[in-house]
Amino acid sequence: MQEQTGRPGTNPGIGKLAAVMIGVTDLDRSLAFYHEKLGLPLQWRHSDANRSLAFLDAQGVIVGLSTEVGKMATPQAGAMEVVFGVDSVQASYRALTSRGIQFLGEPKQATPTEWVANFRDPDGHLLSVFGPKG
Repeated sequence: MQEQTGRPGTNPGIGKLAAVMIGVTDLDRSLAFYHEKLGLPLQWRHSDANRSLAFLDAQGVIVGLSTEVGKMATPQAGAMEVVFGVDSVQASYRALTSRGIQFLGEPKQATPTEWVANFRDPDGHLLSVFGPKG
């Protein structure tokens, strides 16, 4: 099987990544984590009898937290990773640790110039901070 690649200029209108929707089981618990501990600004929140939904801003990319998505998806926490770019992995590691984030290990080198530190949200989704060691 041969790999298919698009030629430059053949993009069907796909632009930058606008949002990542994360299925959650408890919106209040997830907001405490993403808004209070990670410091993502809350843009909007809605709850009714069928769903609870919140949008947070990750520097121009929306992080959506949705109980509806959480109910639709087959639970596979860890099947994807949400990576937050930072100016200094070491500084972010220290700051988030002081806010109660439990990392899966010490920061480690991921590429010749970039470092990564992994942690999980309350529903078990894999998250990372990624960037220069700092």
